[in-house]
Amino acid sequence: MSMLQHQPSKWLTKPTIWSKRQPKRLRN
Repeated sequence: MSMLQHQPSKWLTKPTIWSKRQPKRLRN
C-alpha cells in the first residue's frame, strides 16, 4: 500500500481502470 501513498495522483486519475483491471487485487 506504500505505492498508493507515493503516487496518489496516478491512482486517483485512473481508479476505474485499476478497478476493472485488477478487481481481485483491490478486494484482497
